[in-house]
Amino acid sequence: MKYLKIDIAEPARSVIRETVLKLKKSQVIALPTDTIYGFSALITKKEAIDKIYQIKQRDKKYALLILVNSLKMVKKYCQISTRQFNYLKTVWPGPVTVILDIKPGKLRNIFTSDNSIAVRWPDNEYLQKLIKKTKTPLISTSANITTKPVAQNGRDIINTWKNLENQPSLVIDGGNLDNKASRIIDLRDIDNIKTIRE
Repeated sequence: MKYLKIDIAEPARSVIRETVLKLKKSQVIALPTDTIYGFSALITKKEAIDKIYQIKQRDKKYALLILVNSLKMVKKYCQISTRQFNYLKTVWPGPVTVILDIKPGKLRNIFTSDNSIAVRWPDNEYLQKLIKKTKTPLISTSANITTKPVAQNGRDIINTWKNLENQPSLVIDGGNLDNKASRIIDLRDIDNIKTIRE
């Protein structure tokens, strides 16, 4: 595991370049979001997605979410009505994850049982720059071993995974986060919006 410390508000261009290079090489990155630390990979890299499940020791029946950097990107991958679009403009970017239906033929590397996907546009300069550079949504899931507490900083990740066989390739440390996960809303039925997690 390589370790890099960053300023989340103003990430160095060299860190962005290195992260993008590793993502394109099907590697898993541990990084800070605007809520909690997570593991990320490109949605186009099935090998990396499989690796995330191994790192987390997570069953593949549990889907992962994707991170985007625009409503235009959401529309490319998800079925979204005008009313859903307008709703998302009121909550994004920010700590709100929404469940939407996947467009036919899209996101084939993502494991879902009902053709839906959880999506978020994070209010995080580092992540937004990564997505802009790769032109691809990122897979994301909390940086923890399943059922264990989420890492609060990059050093927690190093300490937890240093002796394990399956590890992220790169750990980006943006300092301590308060570990409050995003709110989750099921937006598939705009007339019956359901809150899954506050």
